[in-house]
Amino acid sequence: MTGYEYGNTRLRVMRKRLIGRDELLTMLAAASLERMLAMLSDTQYGPDVEASLVRARGLKRLDDAIRSNLARTLGQMASFYEDRAREKVDLLLHRWDLHNLRALVRLPQSHLEPGDVAGLLVPAGRLTENELNEIAAQPDLRSRIDLIVAWDIPTSSTARLLVRARSEYEISGEIAVLEAAVDRAFAAEVAEVLDEDGNGSSAILRAEIELRNLSAALRRRASRMDQEPGWSEPSGGYVEGGLVPTEVWEQVADTNQAEAVVDLVTGRKLPYEWDIALREWVTHGDLATLADQLRSATTTAALARLVTGDVLGFDVPVAFTFAKEAEVRNLHLVGRGIVHDIPAGEIEARLEMVA
Repeated sequence: MTGYEYGNTRLRVMRKRLIGRDELLTMLAAASLERMLAMLSDTQYGPDVEASLVRARGLKRLDDAIRSNLARTLGQMASFYEDRAREKVDLLLHRWDLHNLRALVRLPQSHLEPGDVAGLLVPAGRLTENELNEIAAQPDLRSRIDLIVAWDIPTSSTARLLVRARSEYEISGEIAVLEAAVDRAFAAEVAEVLDEDGNGSSAILRAEIELRNLSAALRRRASRMDQEPGWSEPSGGYVEGGLVPTEVWEQVADTNQAEAVVDLVTGRKLPYEWDIALREWVTHGDLATLADQLRSATTTAALARLVTGDVLGFDVPVAFTFAKEAEVRNLHLVGRGIVHDIPAGEIEARLEMVA
């Protein structure tokens, strides 16, 4: 017995209910947000669409329903597991605490009502909705960090690293310093829970650490090449605990030729789908596009674990979680395509695989 048998069986059933490409294209062809919401009401999103009716209108209603469904689904998934399996699933969902903390440190220095930031925060990890709303309602960043430290959330390590980073932030004004503290706390937990495992689904989680490092290195590279003011002053640095030595990212930041950057990064334990995205970046040179492609490539690698991985192990919750997150991004994309009249072909080309 692995501890995954019951949960993985439930997830295989839930995976069949994820909204696939054909359903998304039908929603897109309807060319009406109200029709899209009506179609969603006939899926597992039904309760969330109905509940969102009293809270929002238009795209905010769609976003509210998606957010609610994501938190509810991932919370249900976590309840399927216990002991060591639950510890690893909790780590998987802890990624959403990183998302929330990054959003919280970027909020403007003014009092905000919970409704003002509800669309930014997803209580799918350890931080509850009440905790997130209370932190967001604080009048400034210092007060938000003080509350995180007082409550010792989402982990003691995160709270400690944030309060240390705050001093550096108050000198430099670089939000990246605080974000790096959050990322380092997560990387330390990855190392603790996954130990030295750098294969399979463990490699998927470690690859997300490297996505952060690669993005930081390429931004620094671009700033250096453009001679932007302050480019020589590091902001946040690189996070250990991934799949690539941090000195490689320092080399990336100092390398001019895009082809040489690709040579530095490829051929490692990173998902092989990254190689394709990086070689395309050599041609288009757009960092935002590259980040989207690498995220999609990581999702593709996670979904492949359903075929190549252990059906009675951690691979199934990892694959399901990444598939669910891709479904959410797809729904956001289709909704905005409808409202903003983006060409259907452009939306279709950007849809991610969920099965």
